[in-house]
Amino acid sequence: MLFSMLISLPNLITLELGLVPLSQQSLTLLPTSLLNNLEHLYYRDCFSDVIFKQFLLLSSNSLKSLKVNLRFCLFIEQVQQQCPLNLTHFHLVIKHDNSINNFDHSFNVLIILLRNLPQLVHLKLSSTTFHDYLSNRGPIFFKAFSQALAYSLKIFEVNLNIPDEYLKILFDEPELNIQYFSFYCRIYGKILLNV
Repeated sequence: MLFSMLISLPNLITLELGLVPLSQQSLTLLPTSLLNNLEHLYYRDCFSDVIFKQFLLLSSNSLKSLKVNLRFCLFIEQVQQQCPLNLTHFHLVIKHDNSINNFDHSFNVLIILLRNLPQLVHLKLSSTTFHDYLSNRGPIFFKAFSQALAYSLKIFEVNLNIPDEYLKILFDEPELNIQYFSFYCRIYGKILLNV
């Protein structure tokens, strides 16, 4: 049903996929030009990785904004190896996972992914369950994260705990051009900075 509806919308610009049953077999029915005009994709983590990767590949030329769960970073990086993504807006939702090795690996993948988004203007990192994602890695990891951010980045929103010394690392980074910083964490409440 969803695929036949998508086929009837060749000029679709925004797509948010929620709890819709999709099968990998029905992907073969999709024309490769189907998502050529798609600019905004919000992909919840209720679908298979194969379907996500296919949607990303089909829309890679036109996609400008993407909202996904942290677990999809590896697949975004794999797509980046096949074709460049010209994302200007990226919203990453971080959910808790009991495997700390998985988080370390995902953090390294996130750094690689960010290094390959030179046109990124708006980055939002949010979590409802794991607020220490950035702060429990140590200053070396956070320095690498800060250095991976593109000079084009103007807006940075984060609702994760970031210790003061890490904020200093971020704002001392000479290659950053952040003009708007929205910071919310459990300790400080909401802080907005216009730089």
